[in-house]
Amino acid sequence: MIKRIAIINQSTVLTAADVQKMTAACNMQLTRDVAPAWGKSTLPVTFYSNPNLIPVNAARIYIYDDSDQAGALGYHTVSGNSPWGTVFAKTILDYGCAKLYKAADSSLTTVSSVLSHEAIELLVNPYVSLWSDGPVVNEGSEYAYEACDPVEANVYQIKVPGQGPVSVSNFVFPEYFNGSVIPGTRLDHLGLLSTPFTMTDYGYMIIRNNTGNESAIYGSKYPEVLKTINKGI
Repeated sequence: MIKRIAIINQSTVLTAADVQKMTAACNMQLTRDVAPAWGKSTLPVTFYSNPNLIPVNAARIYIYDDSDQAGALGYHTVSGNSPWGTVFAKTILDYGCAKLYKAADSSLTTVSSVLSHEAIELLVNPYVSLWSDGPVVNEGSEYAYEACDPVEANVYQIKVPGQGPVSVSNFVFPEYFNGSVIPGTRLDHLGLLSTPFTMTDYGYMIIRNNTGNESAIYGSKYPEVLKTINKGI
């Protein structure tokens, strides 16, 4: 069982100070917002400048420059019994996104919000093994238990003391995966969704059919260039 999320910067476009700020925001978000909403104990999110100091019970998120999958800004997966994730900082910046926060448009995806996305999903579904029965559609009826995918392009800000605002990812609540939930129940942190198993215009969902085949369905404004079944964010 993982006890901590370790952040390792191997990109050339982010400084250690950049990563420390976004790590602090992710740590505050998981502690203040995500863990209570999901009824979970939080996982400390810690930046390590020396990977040799990372405890064995930590899930790692590596920040690299360039994506290793078409359309991927980041993803999380598991190797053996070890959950881990990646964030592709230069790829994100090349799409015109900011590192931490864009004052001209605070709703935009940032490197920090992608890191937040992966940290949240490592807390909620670290082994990428949870599925929920939902509405039957052409692609199937089992929905991947991912807390950020349906609202992945929606962000809000965490004010890190002494550092200013840092954008982090919106996320759904457990009630989102309950098709019998009482109407009017809050389903995500920003209150954007009103119906379980739906998504925002820029969100997406992974759905599995009864033969085990997985497909992605996307919101109406999801960028074509980012569409890929395996990107995992």
